[in-house]
Amino acid sequence: MITEGKITIRLQNQGTKSEGLYALLMDSEGKSWILYRENHYPAGDEFFTPFDGHQVSVEGEQEIEKYICVENITIQDEIKEETENE
Repeated sequence: MITEGKITIRLQNQGTKSEGLYALLMDSEGKSWILYRENHYPAGDEFFTPFDGHQVSVEGEQEIEKYICVENITIQDEIKEETENE
């Protein structure tokens, strides 16, 4: 599954054991996905920090209803800028 959208890092689940910073992907239809990597808890995974605020293409497997187990991320806004500058 490949999904495109914008990643934002947000504090989720405040006041619970699972409180932490989560990487969220908002697609063009307004659907929000929680991103995580296999064998990593989604809260506090610093892998996603460099992608915060970027338009991306996420390749991975949809898990449950609102989670994507990420296999690969490509920053799309940098590709767009390179194309426009050519």
